[in-house]
Amino acid sequence: MPYGIRIRSGVEEGEIYPLFENREITVGRSPTNNIFIRDKNVSRIHCQIVVTGEGATLTDLQSTNGTFVNEQRVTEATLKPGDEIRIGTTLLQLEETEGDERRAITDTSVME
Repeated sequence: MPYGIRIRSGVEEGEIYPLFENREITVGRSPTNNIFIRDKNVSRIHCQIVVTGEGATLTDLQSTNGTFVNEQRVTEATLKPGDEIRIGTTLLQLEETEGDERRAITDTSVME
């Protein structure tokens, strides 16, 4: 099942990033991340999401302010569609995606 991360708040609100199976997607304040978040409360490399045949797993990468899934602080969590992820003051959500909702993500996708 294809998944995507939708940005629910912040500068990037409304953007959807596809998650590909067996690929480590990093999320953080540095533009070198796959998902670049402009939020001063987000660590440079904040967390990582990996999708396997078993589902999606989020891992906090020792961020300063923590990673929260459905308002519970986590170091690692199995995600399901609809789960809300909060990093810094930015809210993201895991969604099931298909077809034209998916857009290509490069090794370093930077939003201008």
